Amino acid sequence: MRKLTTAIILATAGIVTTSAMAAPHDHNDMRHEHHATYQDKKTDWRPGQFAPKQYVSDRYKVDHRGYKKLHKPGRGQHWIKANGHYLLINDHNHKIIQVVR
Repeated sequence: MRKLTTAIILATAGIVTTSAMAAPHDHNDMRHEHHATYQDKKTDWRPGQFAPKQYVSDRYKVDHRGYKKLHKPGRGQHWIKANGHYLLINDHNHKIIQVVR
């Protein structure tokens, strides 16, 4: 009975230790991949280009009233902020209409 209890405790301790050691490593790898996927170093935005898909979400939309440089967008247009630049993009095809630095 005592040998069985000791074997169970050792097996459980081995599993817990292995899981604890693997968890931080996996977490760091996931964060690194996520960061690499969404980081966009593009800074030479030009009208006529397509905005990257990551910037098409509501998360990057900007209200023009809070910025002196931005005019009211036309129908079917909205402003987004991408890498410190303000881009006026078309709602339908996500093409860049205007760039404000």
